Amino acid sequence: MLKIEKKVLAEALMVLGKMVSRLSPVAAQRALRFEGRDGLVRISATDGVELVTVELNATLKEAFEALVPFAELKKALGNGKTGEIILSIEAGVATVGEVVRGRLTEKTFLAVDLAEWPEREVVPEATVRVALPEGVVGMLAHAAQIVNRQEARSPLRGINLSRDGITATDGKQLLNIPVPLELDSDVTIPFPLALLTANPGGPGTLAVWQSKQDRLSEIKVGNGTWYGKVLSGNYPNWRQVMPSIEAMDYTAKITDREGCVEFLRKIPDCPPHHAVELHFQVDCMEMVSRDFPELKRKFSCDFSGKLPTSPLVLNKYALIRIFHHGHDTIRACQVFAPVLASGGMGNLLVMPINCKPVIINQQPVKEKPEMEVKTEPTKVEITSEPVNVMDELNHGLDELRLKLKTLLDESAFLTRKVKEAALQQKQKEREFIQARRAIERIKMVSGF
Repeated sequence: MLKIEKKVLAEALMVLGKMVSRLSPVAAQRALRFEGRDGLVRISATDGVELVTVELNATLKEAFEALVPFAELKKALGNGKTGEIILSIEAGVATVGEVVRGRLTEKTFLAVDLAEWPEREVVPEATVRVALPEGVVGMLAHAAQIVNRQEARSPLRGINLSRDGITATDGKQLLNIPVPLELDSDVTIPFPLALLTANPGGPGTLAVWQSKQDRLSEIKVGNGTWYGKVLSGNYPNWRQVMPSIEAMDYTAKITDREGCVEFLRKIPDCPPHHAVELHFQVDCMEMVSRDFPELKRKFSCDFSGKLPTSPLVLNKYALIRIFHHGHDTIRACQVFAPVLASGGMGNLLVMPINCKPVIINQQPVKEKPEMEVKTEPTKVEITSEPVNVMDELNHGLDELRLKLKTLLDESAFLTRKVKEAALQQKQKEREFIQARRAIERIKMVSGF
């Protein structure tokens, strides 16, 4: 039997729920493993590939070990977050007790057999643990915003750790946070959703070792442990595209980041590019919507270098991400090349937009040859120029690429909006339930 604070257990379930596979046919993947001894309880969850463990303080009379279904345990806890929870296992039946208004209420359900829990490979003693810096989870959270979890290439669905720091890319933008990591080789970890949800503070450690079949990793930060397989495949050589500061033609440091974000949010979407032009001058920068030229605004900036002859065109959402990450310095080149943003956490590299004028594909009209001039001694003939088939083919391929990119961007945008709507609906339902319970408590106290 173990006794634990309800609020602490509810917060742990919020983290572990990101790892539990509620629809899995394997019972162990729908359950939580409790291991308690010496005043501490370790609660673990796994999806068969990754594993997350949280250590909490608890009151124990003796060693405790059980495998409890996640859905039944969460339902037994309810919505309240005060008081203490008593968990006990007897004859394969789990009992969750809670003291409510001086009366003990108990709920029972079947526990899962401990034999169904998969064996976890222990970190070998010879493995060197690499120190992770203070606030490493916050750095991973920044890098996670760049990761495309629907990417077909497996390495791009994770975050790369190397001697040059923490790196993430989706093929269009790249974030590198230069922190010293004493790694022998690069490691690409899967998207650490449960670790980011827990958001433990402080430094941590990283262990990487080779098992019989896979390369495994373990990250420990605070009271949490995240364990999983290293993603296979080679991570893109991002060092080749990361430019040096000396190679940039000009630099602009923007002072009003909040004002820039506020203005960018007012610009209506215009897929596929959502293009915004940046016109740099010696003492200011003017933002102009390429699709809505009447929307423009000037911001003061510190400019150095050679003034560009043409505006810098960037995606609206790329600019918002630049300022949200805390970057206030933009470095670019006169030619079409990646743009480097710095000043915040790490260095963010984004590609500018090469907006070409629209070419109307019109078939040339064949002109009738004019009659020969019979003037002597010369004859003049006018004929139509031949059509270049390769130019038409290249133009058609460009249009097809543009349409496919538009469809992909729109599908990603709609997916994000659906998730936001679902979260908002759940929040409204939660607020409604809380309001209804408050009204019921008021009625009980007032006697109506």
